[in-house]
Amino acid sequence: MTMRVLAALLALGLAACGGTDDPFTRDLKIVCGAGADRDDLPPDMRRAMAMREVADKIRDPEVARLIATAMQLAPADRVGLIAPALKRAGLQRCPLLLE
Repeated sequence: MTMRVLAALLALGLAACGGTDDPFTRDLKIVCGAGADRDDLPPDMRRAMAMREVADKIRDPEVARLIATAMQLAPADRVGLIAPALKRAGLQRCPLLLE
C-alpha cells in the first residue's frame, strides 16, 4: 500500500514538474518561431524558408491542419482561427501565420 502511494506521488510530481510541452504546443512554438533568425533575407524569401523549416519539423496533425486552414484564409480572417490555438499553447503572437 505504501509503495503504491509513493509511486502515485512520484508520478504526479514528475507530471507536474516535467516541463515538457504536449505535441501541439511544441509544434505551434516551432511554427511561431520559424524564420525569426533570418533577418538577412527579404520578407518573401524569409517566409518561404520559414515554411520549409516548419514542414520539416512539425509532427502533430492538428497543427498541420491549422496551418493549412490558415494559409487558405485572408490575413484578416486568420486572427479568429489562430487566437484560440495560441491561447491553448500559451503563446502571445505568431508572425508566420498572422502576416
